[in-house]
Amino acid sequence: MKSFEKKTVLLILAFGFAVSAYSDFPEPGRSFFRKHSSDTSELNTHIRKALNSFSKSKDPAFLKANIDTAELLCVRRNVEFPASLHLARARYFLLTNDFRNASQEATLALKKAKSSGETDILARTLSFLGQYSFRTGFSMESISYYENSVSVAKKNKLKGLIPANYNMLYDVYDKLGNLKEARNTLNKLIVSAGNEKDTLNLEMGYLRLGRTFARDSVDDKERDYNQSDSLLKKSLEISLKRQDTVFIVRSLALLGWNFYLEKKYDDVNRKFD
Repeated sequence: MKSFEKKTVLLILAFGFAVSAYSDFPEPGRSFFRKHSSDTSELNTHIRKALNSFSKSKDPAFLKANIDTAELLCVRRNVEFPASLHLARARYFLLTNDFRNASQEATLALKKAKSSGETDILARTLSFLGQYSFRTGFSMESISYYENSVSVAKKNKLKGLIPANYNMLYDVYDKLGNLKEARNTLNKLIVSAGNEKDTLNLEMGYLRLGRTFARDSVDDKERDYNQSDSLLKKSLEISLKRQDTVFIVRSLALLGWNFYLEKKYDDVNRKFD
C-alpha cells in the first residue's frame, strides 16, 4: 500500500502539469520573408530572429534586441516599418503586458499585411489577435480571429499555422466551458496536424482530447473511460516514437489517472513501475 501511495503522489504531481497550455506559435520559415536586396535581407534577418525568439524564449530583452536593430535599419534607410516588424513589436508589447501598444501594433501589421498581400503575415497577425483577445478577456473576438487565421491559412495553403490555431482555440472553448466545441476543435487539430505530419501538435491533440473524456470524477456524465484510454495511448505511442520525454510523462500520468478513477490500481502500478 505504501508503494501505491508513493506512486499516487507522483501521479498527482505529474497530473498537475499534464495538460498545461501549449500556445507557442510555429516559427516562420525563410520563405516567409521576401528578399529584394542585401539591405532588405539584413532587415528581414533581424525581424525573423525577433519572431523566432518569441517562440523560443520568453525573455523580453532577447526579443527587443532584434526589434531594435530592425527599427534602426528602417530609420537609417528611411523606409517604413514592414508588417512583419509591427507584428514583432506587437508580440513584444504583449509579452511585457503593454496591451494598448500591442493592440496598436497588431492593427498596423494587419493593415499593412492586407495591403501588401503578405498572407503569411496576415494569418499570423490574426492568430496573434486571437491570443491578445483571449488574454484580455474577449473570448468571442478571440474565436473569430483564430477562425479567420485558419481560413487565410487554408485558402493560401500555409503550413504550420492551422494546427497551432486549433490548439489555442481549444483553450478559449475550454475556458468558456463549451465541451462540445472544445472536443470538436481538438478533432480538427488532430486532422490538420495529421495532414501536415505535425507530430508535436498531433500528440498534443490526442492528449488534450483524451483528458476531456477522462474528466475529474467517475460520476461525470461526460466521462468515457474507453475513449480516453484509446486517445491517450495514441498520444503515448507518438511520444515514444518522438522520444519526447515530457509528453511521455504527460500521457502516462493521464492514463494512470484514468485507471485510478476506475479503481484499477494494479494498472496504475504497472504504468509507473
